[in-house]
Amino acid sequence: MMDRFRQGRQDAGDQAGRLGNQALDLGAKYGNDALQRITGEVEGRPLVTIGVALGIGILIGAALLGSVNGRPRVNGRRQ
Repeated sequence: MMDRFRQGRQDAGDQAGRLGNQALDLGAKYGNDALQRITGEVEGRPLVTIGVALGIGILIGAALLGSVNGRPRVNGRRQ
């Protein structure tokens, strides 16, 4: 009886490993495809890419500055 449970556990682990490897391979394939498409767009439209990167940088900077400036003051100082 115990051998049957051990074998079932081992089979389940093996199958989980195979499924994990398949998911990893599929993810790598889609990731490479997406990277190739992005590379093509960047090469075709470099100014648009710079504009998007600049806009994202400004948004992140504004969010970080807003969180720093939004902290409450204690005794005239920021925490």
